[in-house]
Amino acid sequence: MTSANLGPTVQLYLKVLPVAIALLMGCRPAGPLTYPVTGIVTLDEEPVERGEIIFTPEDRRIGPEFGEIINGKCRCRAKAGKQQVQITASHEVPGTQGQGFRGTSLIENYIPPQYNSATVLSVEVSPDGDNRFEFKLESGRRTSKQP
Repeated sequence: MTSANLGPTVQLYLKVLPVAIALLMGCRPAGPLTYPVTGIVTLDEEPVERGEIIFTPEDRRIGPEFGEIINGKCRCRAKAGKQQVQITASHEVPGTQGQGFRGTSLIENYIPPQYNSATVLSVEVSPDGDNRFEFKLESGRRTSKQP
C-alpha cells in the first residue's frame, strides 16, 4: 500500500507527525534540572521588602538561577548541589532627587557586600529535600538598646 492509497487525513498525519516529534524532542529542558527553593530574607531582623536572590552553582560552568524577594519571602528554582547565594535590594538615596537617570533619584543597593559581591552565603539544594532557607542578614548599623 502506498501513501497515495491512504486517505487525505492519514497522509496529513504522516506529514505532521515527524515535525511534531522533532519539536517535542527540542522542547526538553536543556542542562541540569532545577528544584523549588523557598526562604525568608531579613536584614537586621526586618523582612527585606523587595530584592533579588541569585543561586550560583559551585560548578561555574553551570549558570545561576534568579529569584525575587517580596516582603521577606523568596520562591524560585535552583539546581541541585552547593550554591553560592547573593542577595541584593535597592532603594532611593534620600536627597538625590533629580540626580539620577532622567531626573530620578539615585538608587543604591543597601544590602552589605558580604551578602552579594563578596558573599559569604551558601546553601545545599537537594533534589529530594524541602529546600527552605532562612537568610538573617546584618547591616552592622543596628544600635544596641540601652537597659
